[in-house]
Amino acid sequence: MKKTALCVIFIAAVLMIGCETPQKQTVETRELITSQNYSKIAGMQWILESMKIDGKVYSLAKQKPFIQFEMDNKVNGFASVNRFFGGVQVDEEGQITWPGPFGTTRMAGPPILMQQEDAFVKALPKTEQMSVAGIRLYAYTKDRSTELVFFVPVR
Repeated sequence: MKKTALCVIFIAAVLMIGCETPQKQTVETRELITSQNYSKIAGMQWILESMKIDGKVYSLAKQKPFIQFEMDNKVNGFASVNRFFGGVQVDEEGQITWPGPFGTTRMAGPPILMQQEDAFVKALPKTEQMSVAGIRLYAYTKDRSTELVFFVPVR
């Protein structure tokens, strides 16, 4: 009888501990990218993790786009099938401009990757600001209807 009572008390204690409210999650603090701290994102390959364009969330194919920012205000990357390159300007208040259209290679690929590439290449120059938090980079419109989330793989 004592063993049964101890088992019931032990199980009840385990259940109560498991049902405790989890501790508050730490809120991710994003740092706005400006001309003064642009070097924080330069020289790294940022891989696309998620893409929302005009409020629509896109499922990403296995072959994900990536972008790399250079200190001379140039960008290059891989859009899903083709490589791309161009420029970016970030001012002291964090406003982004993407001068001119991106140059790209002109290869064809599977339709799903071509659609993903088209959406990505059209969405990127819509973004107006960027912020960084840990290993993630966020490029977005001010109303957040378009947001591209990138990450740097931890090595």
